[in-house]
Amino acid sequence: MRDNAKTGLANWAKTVIDYGLLNQLAGNTHQTNLAYTGNNAPVAPDTAHWIYSNGKLSENGGTPLTSSDTLNVKLINQFVALAQGTLDIPIKPVVIGGIEVAGILFIHPLQARDLRNNYTDGEWGSIFRSSLQGGQVQGNPIFTGAWGMIGNVVIHVDARVPWGDDTQLPVFDSNSGQYVTRPNSLGVTNVARSVFVGAQACAFACGAEEGPLNQPLRVQWYEEILDAGNQLRVTAGLIWGVKKTIFNSRDYGVVAGSTWAQV
Repeated sequence: MRDNAKTGLANWAKTVIDYGLLNQLAGNTHQTNLAYTGNNAPVAPDTAHWIYSNGKLSENGGTPLTSSDTLNVKLINQFVALAQGTLDIPIKPVVIGGIEVAGILFIHPLQARDLRNNYTDGEWGSIFRSSLQGGQVQGNPIFTGAWGMIGNVVIHVDARVPWGDDTQLPVFDSNSGQYVTRPNSLGVTNVARSVFVGAQACAFACGAEEGPLNQPLRVQWYEEILDAGNQLRVTAGLIWGVKKTIFNSRDYGVVAGSTWAQV
């Protein structure tokens, strides 16, 4: 029972931190609940660090995204071009296991679906079909379902990437028995906001309680017996915060990319 409680609370903490990280990096100002934004109000991406599929200019106004403006390889290449040569302050590469990559791209599962289904020449499906025809079969993502790299960019799929509005697939709250506002809602239907990050894209901090052997415990854990010993109540607390890095009123180390993403 105690182990199950620890596992459940650990998963909850990871989920909340994940929501906070992605809402911060994406500049999701539509989410005002600080519990899901790293205990800091998100700041919208500036115009130099916010791009749209197929050169569109906005998510839902002016020249808005439409069903033909899904995530594509061209947009991923644009992320790299911005990071390495177009922005006033280039985005520093990320080093993973001693290997330097241009950056990490977080995308929503709907964006992953659209990217995978695109078999136009030069797009994701076409590239991996050519790989298969060339004999690269073993470990090919088209069979394993894994997501790899393209253009020296690591692609990571995460359902907590901001997407949709409050009416699109809201979250069911088992405590209240009702559907509640989605913690990563964008406030605009059928749009997802991917996030390209380099080094130092955000800052994370947490409070610490002194643990055994002078080791800090980031999560406070408290157990108590209730109901004459019939119930165990476990409480966990974490003092933490995450914030997108901003330098001279401009985003630093991150670029948001909005695309059409429909169920």
